[in-house]
Amino acid sequence: MTKKEKLQELLQELIHAIYSIIKDGLEKGTLQPQVGPYFRWKLTEFEYGDTGIIKKSAKGEEVLRPYWGRATRAVFKRVSELGAHHEVITAITKDYGVEEDQCTHYLETITTKVAGDILAGKIKAPTDSAKYITPLLKDLNGESQEYRAEVKLKGLVLQPRSIQLDDNVRLRKPNRSDFEREVPVIFPSRGIMALEDPTAFLHTRVYTEADAKVDSGFQASVTLQNEIYREIAVLRLFRVGAVQYIQYTEDSDSIIHPGVSTLTSGRLRGSDKYLITREDVNLLKAFWANMKSVTLPSSASIGEHREPDELSIAYDRYGDSLEANVLEKRISSAVMGLEALYLGGGEQQEMSYRLRMRVGKLLGLIGYNPGEVQEKMKDAYNEIRSKYVHGGLLKQKDKQRLEKRYGDINEFSKTVMDYLRASIVALLLRKISKTSLIQKIDDSFLDTSKDGEIRKLLFMPYDKEAT
Repeated sequence: MTKKEKLQELLQELIHAIYSIIKDGLEKGTLQPQVGPYFRWKLTEFEYGDTGIIKKSAKGEEVLRPYWGRATRAVFKRVSELGAHHEVITAITKDYGVEEDQCTHYLETITTKVAGDILAGKIKAPTDSAKYITPLLKDLNGESQEYRAEVKLKGLVLQPRSIQLDDNVRLRKPNRSDFEREVPVIFPSRGIMALEDPTAFLHTRVYTEADAKVDSGFQASVTLQNEIYREIAVLRLFRVGAVQYIQYTEDSDSIIHPGVSTLTSGRLRGSDKYLITREDVNLLKAFWANMKSVTLPSSASIGEHREPDELSIAYDRYGDSLEANVLEKRISSAVMGLEALYLGGGEQQEMSYRLRMRVGKLLGLIGYNPGEVQEKMKDAYNEIRSKYVHGGLLKQKDKQRLEKRYGDINEFSKTVMDYLRASIVALLLRKISKTSLIQKIDDSFLDTSKDGEIRKLLFMPYDKEAT
């Protein structure tokens, strides 16, 4: 008998013992549930449209529900005194090199989970033990485990009910069941802390590597969090929108590291959002697939220690622009992000002219109107950026003049932000240095044959006309 088969047999015996203890306790009345107050929320109205949640109202009522916290602790105390419990500890410590204290913690986790599920009626017979034993054996043998997260997003609105972006990532609309729940009444108040309503949900998963250590659960959680950051960055770069997470909840198949935790973002900023229509789905999928081949700016991830470069600075400025509530800061941050990409450190003369010509040239190669780009960049730099960095704001007459020229001033700001977004995406491959790229752009004004050389350097995960 292999060590895995031996441990499997011992665990089955242990779960049979847990089942017998609970059955006996219920029959004799020595195991009794506690009854506590819960608050149940039920939606009375819900409507979701192209701007997100349009209508949502709910009513609540207090109900009494049984819970088995004290009973499961009593069961664990009984189980810890059994010979089967000690045999499992001995087998794990001897065959898998786990410290006894840690092994005791693992068995407390699995015992509490099994006992809770039996008392809640989720296990009808001890033969249902495989769903607990198999994940634990995978943990101990270093086999791959699945870790999942449900992420509440702000800033992204969907027309399709859901979009499967790849094998491990799915976007979906919020639905009524997302807001109907029962929560224990911990404080005298019947209210619960309200989070901002999500405009979409992101479901993502990662897998631990095979031959992983028993303590790989923490690393898997970090990997999952990094993946969420990356996915949000990709969604921000698809269109101009302050896509961010409101909250996310982790879970996994692992018994040792279930990963059940809810993390909430800090103060939410930025109100820009964008709509993914049904016609956008294939475009988004292509963009998503192509973005896997590039390294995102270091500031789009957590836990990385790469040296900052022009792309990471530009992405930071893009984030500042998305999250700013002051018009002048939105535009100024976007312009400064473009400066990081298109201006050299030693350039002091004609900066506005150099910037708008270079931005117009590069964006013109991926489908933008270069003349329009140059005109808007000129006003964004001269009329807004230069004033704001020196403490000035647009006067009302200046706003009216810009609105007369371009229409809504907020849309004008989003256009400038889009120039930065598109530039970041186009330069993600970074095949040559910033200095060399600037030189090629400048040379192309005199020699249009250079346009083809520049175009080959750019990353184009979609056609501009299609967006």
